[in-house]
Amino acid sequence: MYQLNYLNRPEKTNKLMARFTFVLLIFAIACCANDLPAHAQTERDATINSVEIGFSGRWCLGRWVPLRIFHSGNGIQTVVLETADGDGVPIQYRFPAISTRFQDSQFTETLVRIGRYRSYLNVSLRDADDNIVAEKKLRIGAADGLPEPQPSTASLTLSLGADLGLDSFIAAGKRERIALYLDNLNQLPTQLAGLDSVERMLMTTEEIDLASWTDAHSQVIHQWVFNGGHLIISTGKTADQWFGAQGKLKSILNGEMSGPFDLQRSDALEIYATPADRLIQDQEDPLAISLLKLNETAKDDVTQNQKLLIGRRAFGFGQITFVTFDLNNPKIAQWNGRNQLVSRLLSDAASSNSSSQSETQVAQEVAGVGYTDLSGQLRVPLDQFEGVGFINFTTVALLVAAFILLVGPGDYFLNKYVFKRMQMTWITFPAITLLFCGIAYWIYSASKPEEFRINHVEVVDLDATSGHVRGWVWAQIYSPQTDTRDVRLPNKNTLDIELSGDRLGWQGLPGTGLGGMQTRARSSLIQQSYSATQTDNRMELKNVPIQVASSKPLFASYQGQLKNPVISELTYDVGVSEFSGSITNPLNVELTNCAIFYKNFLIPLNNSLGPGETFDVEFARTQSFESFIKRRTGSVKTENGSEGEVNSRWDKKNTNIPRILLMMMFYNATGDYSELTNGYMNKIDLSSHLDLNRAILIGRVKSAATPLQIDNQPANNQLDTTWTMVRIVYPVKEVSN
Repeated sequence: MYQLNYLNRPEKTNKLMARFTFVLLIFAIACCANDLPAHAQTERDATINSVEIGFSGRWCLGRWVPLRIFHSGNGIQTVVLETADGDGVPIQYRFPAISTRFQDSQFTETLVRIGRYRSYLNVSLRDADDNIVAEKKLRIGAADGLPEPQPSTASLTLSLGADLGLDSFIAAGKRERIALYLDNLNQLPTQLAGLDSVERMLMTTEEIDLASWTDAHSQVIHQWVFNGGHLIISTGKTADQWFGAQGKLKSILNGEMSGPFDLQRSDALEIYATPADRLIQDQEDPLAISLLKLNETAKDDVTQNQKLLIGRRAFGFGQITFVTFDLNNPKIAQWNGRNQLVSRLLSDAASSNSSSQSETQVAQEVAGVGYTDLSGQLRVPLDQFEGVGFINFTTVALLVAAFILLVGPGDYFLNKYVFKRMQMTWITFPAITLLFCGIAYWIYSASKPEEFRINHVEVVDLDATSGHVRGWVWAQIYSPQTDTRDVRLPNKNTLDIELSGDRLGWQGLPGTGLGGMQTRARSSLIQQSYSATQTDNRMELKNVPIQVASSKPLFASYQGQLKNPVISELTYDVGVSEFSGSITNPLNVELTNCAIFYKNFLIPLNNSLGPGETFDVEFARTQSFESFIKRRTGSVKTENGSEGEVNSRWDKKNTNIPRILLMMMFYNATGDYSELTNGYMNKIDLSSHLDLNRAILIGRVKSAATPLQIDNQPANNQLDTTWTMVRIVYPVKEVSN
């Protein structure tokens, strides 16, 4: 009996242990449930309903574009977006959530920059503890995903107010040209970077709902134009509400506007638009216009009886075209000259140099040099580092041939006739192999530096009127081994300029060539993602992966303000075509290789311009801008027998950085000379200012103005090649004596 009880005891013990384990399991689940319900409840309460990108679904690769996430739920603090950069490497953007309510919907507005044509976008909304409360995964080009993008070089024109059907006015050419009508002001981004891909904007103020126009709209328009945009604004009876003392856009006028006034003749406007019939055929039926008077540095394009109809002015690094009548006025709408009028308003030097090319020609260019845009040509010298040698195919082939000869017949004859023991091959074969491995490693080590290197190219623009500064930085980081780096811009650069905001990120290659953003190749072999985080309008890249013996291209733009006022007195006498006055270098550094550009000529400075130094242009020697930029050489006989100069052809394989930068900075003024586009970095072009009573001083700074900070340390010692170009835009007063 005792023995039977002893044998049954383990069975009872197992039952007790099973019950005890079950109780512990229930207890553990109950404990975990204290944390789970809050997150689970939050996740159920937050839902992403839809995601809209760009402008009416149109957006450009490699550009910052607006992203609107329509969702339900509260407590959203951060937006995290994961996609691919220009090299196909995963990147994660982290932005503070800006939620807005419109009618019955709620959306969070943010920005994104996508680098590959066949890519993806993972959207997640997170709370204060960085918990995911809602997420959505989208494929580009899929039926339930995001629409396919436009090329990175595309030219985008937005229309606000009246729908004038701008699609029919956009000229075709090398660059994709897109015109979009925004029927809802909520589609207009409130962040400056959201307008990165927009070149022009046409506003017809009579049809814009003033009640829906906010201070945020005024601010973003102001910033966008100031940093290189072109605003065409048509106004009529509501001129005072837009440009009066309390007007919505008073800050961009720099003049006086009043009215309305009845215009009874339209000869000047008809000459400008070249229509088939007259606009005002009867003085009893006049056209209502506003009375506009711009400051003395503006351009009066069309005047009628001393009344300004169309005028232009420079505004920071951008320009504004004022039309003092409503383009949607019934009289204008019924006039068959409106199409020509709007086309000319939208056209600029960019349209005149956009000669079309066949797909075969474009394919040949890509096959020959790997790019069709000047930004691609600039990227070539950026990827060339001193001390980094490239092992050519001949060297590799000779080493392979020598190895085969030594391990084959060489090893045989060595063991048979020298050592006279074939068993020695067990020693000689691995010895030869190790020898060649050592030679290969030595060649590799000798051709690479021991630490990372940086090539740095920078353009710093300074508006002398306002002291506003904008900068462009192209950087290429080379690493001799596989590594990750944290990258950011400094708070203050060497020009003593405080940076008030920057956009740091990857640099893409436009086009369908190898490594291009439009290539249909799969993503990079690197699957380790890195992050771009925005804090106080500044961006920082964390854990940027760089493969062994390769480089990572980066690009940044920034803004700032010069503390010291800029002093200049420049005058241009139209009657005798005489340029006079003086300019002063407002920076704390010396400018070398200086030249002043104005209209169709330039003035080379023989000497450098030191800090605070003044240059007198009274008796300066001038040179034709066209002959300078196109390097006119030699002389040829023209058809009428006279002597003429011939232009040297633009070399698409040229790696001269200053020459490439100069072409980008005055691209529109050169016509189609380079036979490449300048679409990806189009806002760097200040050609329009040469005809807007602005003189541009260009000089070189010997050191990097805004060197990158790598792993929170200045990378000055790692700089390899450095080119910093400074442009100072001075106002010029036109007189006629």
